[in-house]
This record gives sequence, structure tokens and C-alpha cells, in this order.
Amino acid sequence: MNIFWSLTQLKRDIIIERTKAGLESARRCGKILGAPKGLN
Repeated sequence: MNIFWSLTQLKRDIIIERTKAGLESARRCGKILGAPKGLN
């Protein structure tokens, strides 16, 4: 059971790392992240 938990944790860490890298890449390309601004 401990082996499965370790593999799951490793996969989770990889997903988090790739997500952060993708967000950073989008910021460098000038994309606007987040919810759109509301109307005034």
C-alpha cells in the first residue's frame, strides 16, 4: 500500500510542476491570466 501511495504522490508532484511551468510560460508570452475584468 505504501508503494502505491508513493507513486501517487510522485504523479501529483509532476502535475503540479508542469502546471506551474505552463502558467509561467503563458505569463512570459503576455497572456492575461485569471477571470475577465467586470464592467464599470
